[in-house]
Amino acid sequence: MAYKRSNFPNSYLELPELHDLSPSLINKAEEYKALLIKPNKTVTEIERLNQLKSELQNYTISPEWINTLGDEISATQKYFVENTLDYVNQLKTDTQNYTESKKVEFQAEVDKFNLVGNYSPTVQYYKKNMVRFNGQIYLCIKDNYNNAPLDNSDNEFWILQSKKGDKGEQGVAGVGLTFKNEYSPSITYNPNEAVQYNGSVFYCISTVVGETPSENGTSWRLFLARSGIVVSSTPPSSPIDKMVWVDSNTNKFKYYNTGTSSWVALNADNADKLGGKTLSQIESDYNSKIGNKEDLQTADKSNLVNAINEIMNNSGIGGKKVDITGLDDNYTIRYDKLKDKWVVVLSEIDREPPGPITNFAAKAGNAQVTLNWINPTDSDFNKTKILRKVGSYPTSPVDGTVVYEGSGTTVNVTELTNDTMYYFRAFTYDNSGNVNTTTTSQQISATPKASVIYGVKIDTNNSNPETALTYTDDAVGFTPASGNNGNFSYGSWQDKFPFNQIKPCVLKNGVVNYYLNPNDYTQKESGGSADITSGNDGDVMVEFPKIYWKFETIGSNLYVRYSDTKIDSGYKCLAHTRGSAEKDKIYVSAYLGYEMASKLRSLRGKTPNTNKTIGAFRTLAKANGSDYEQMAYYPLLMLQVLYIVMFKNRDSQTALGHGYVDGNSSSIATGGTDKKGMFYGENTGKLQNKFCGIEDFWGNCYYWIDGLYSDSNRNIMIGNQNFNDNGSGYSNFGQGATSDISGYIDKVQGGTETGFIIKSSSGSSTTYYSDFGNLYAAARVADFGGYWDAASDAGAFRLQLSYFASGSASYIAARLAHL
Repeated sequence: MAYKRSNFPNSYLELPELHDLSPSLINKAEEYKALLIKPNKTVTEIERLNQLKSELQNYTISPEWINTLGDEISATQKYFVENTLDYVNQLKTDTQNYTESKKVEFQAEVDKFNLVGNYSPTVQYYKKNMVRFNGQIYLCIKDNYNNAPLDNSDNEFWILQSKKGDKGEQGVAGVGLTFKNEYSPSITYNPNEAVQYNGSVFYCISTVVGETPSENGTSWRLFLARSGIVVSSTPPSSPIDKMVWVDSNTNKFKYYNTGTSSWVALNADNADKLGGKTLSQIESDYNSKIGNKEDLQTADKSNLVNAINEIMNNSGIGGKKVDITGLDDNYTIRYDKLKDKWVVVLSEIDREPPGPITNFAAKAGNAQVTLNWINPTDSDFNKTKILRKVGSYPTSPVDGTVVYEGSGTTVNVTELTNDTMYYFRAFTYDNSGNVNTTTTSQQISATPKASVIYGVKIDTNNSNPETALTYTDDAVGFTPASGNNGNFSYGSWQDKFPFNQIKPCVLKNGVVNYYLNPNDYTQKESGGSADITSGNDGDVMVEFPKIYWKFETIGSNLYVRYSDTKIDSGYKCLAHTRGSAEKDKIYVSAYLGYEMASKLRSLRGKTPNTNKTIGAFRTLAKANGSDYEQMAYYPLLMLQVLYIVMFKNRDSQTALGHGYVDGNSSSIATGGTDKKGMFYGENTGKLQNKFCGIEDFWGNCYYWIDGLYSDSNRNIMIGNQNFNDNGSGYSNFGQGATSDISGYIDKVQGGTETGFIIKSSSGSSTTYYSDFGNLYAAARVADFGGYWDAASDAGAFRLQLSYFASGSASYIAARLAHL
């Protein structure tokens, strides 16, 4: 079969690269589609159709394009079946046969590599065979017959692989010292490790590096003066206590006394310096090995030293003989009660390091970093050591400054320099001194920084909403923000925490889909149009970083402060806490809520839903998924704290703007402030306001506040999870009032948790907090803000506990949140 659109394999089809339609081409595509299906086209229309076809050829898939692609694929398949399939199958068969033959050859070679028994001159040996010969193992390197291996050596046919060692004696459990060869000042030694130094054996009593062993050192003790006798014409240069020296000039024995720093002649009175032997016994042993000491100068020096060492070994430790011949790495000195002497035995020394730490975390603070981790579960785990450096991570357990060493799981590293990045690395040790030096998940960095505290002092006796407030802490000297009747001014706050970190976004399934342009919500922060109306991309929300605040009353002054750090136990990040767990971010809806598909949504161009109970809206909010909820009390209090500090004025309608509250007949659709920045307010009462990116912070409609409840005695009940209609499981913060309160607020509860809840109603629309409040008894829930015709009965502190949970109203809506 021929494929008229394909010439494969003589040539191949170059398909055009297709692209998505840009907005400018969408209309042309629609025009092309309309002309294509139109009957009886004019000449002009045919020319236009061809022109559009040319312009859109890299953006559309035509039947001709599909048919061409189909022919090309079919021709390729036909060519493969007719010309290459048999070749591929034959190649596969040849490859399998070749592989099998090589496997046989390889296995034959592997089979040669084994121990074939004791060497025999009547056996043919092949390369890679191994044999035993005189107690040792040899590897055949050349095929041979009747060519015996050499003792302790290699030859043309055999290589010595395993040398026979001296026969050791098994001892019972003793001191358990582990011999670590000759002492080195660069090695870290641990307790019960022994080294040889200046001819003697010392053992370590505490972890040390760089300390020269000595009999009564800080970290060392003398274990055995194995080479305690030195034969020379001059005294040894580095003597130790009780070292014996044979003066070859006089052929006399002397021992070193550290008390007098002198060499003392060895005689019958002090013979016990050589392990309790008498001088005659020492001389007898000495002479039996090397002959009369009068012939010392002509004796073989090597035999002399060996003989003297044997004398010292036989002098013993604690009256027990010592046999330490064959001492090497991985040997342990033990006392053998059956033999009644000290022996060395090969032992399995632990060289396996413990596992690494896990969950290594760092939290930076003011001139400090707090580190947390989980130690390994190894049974012989001993400690974790953490070091820090500036500029790079520590490369070894001695590279950097030690900030922690022990078996704990947290440390607060203090006295650091703010705005400097510190690099931390952890090393774990076991009881044998093995160190885990892996870097995976054992390194972390953090940059400490100075915490900030911004606050106001409110003179509660001063009724003036503005002059009663004074900036405190890091806000001293600041200019407050101002709505300025539509021309918002940040004052000193634009680059200050948290206003420099509050960000509008589109949140979908609890995850930020993308951030929005803070000056135009219809655009993405990265550019391009944002879908903030259909709900397909998610809900329009505002992201807030973790904020800690504290209320404190001193005399007649109420201090309201917030910070980016938990300054002391009084500072709490209540808005970011669910149960006892702190979250890094909280999201509050930018718009009043709208019901879509039985869910509470935050979308542009929607008329807020009302006439539902607080419980009904709660159900709609939770239908969005895990961690979604209706606006709760602590997030509201966070916003109130930010407002009072930023604007330094209790009259919010004067400071920011009226909001949509004056003489309006109904609610207004969402999105009126999309292109008005993160803050907006004006004085006519006909336009929506905006605070921290949240439209209608007050005005347009009231909205329910979950997690706040007043019981039959007006006890203020507050919860941060498992919201409900009756305050079940909420914390009781005491009686807020002895009788029902309703009116303009002059005094507030003033606690870190109770915040600006009304305490007294002797104010007015122009004094104190300039907002109306309610606190009623008998199972009341909360709503906040003000509605389209509330006038001065609206603002940042318009919080009322007056509705029953069964109530609803045409002017009470809801607001979505996610924590």
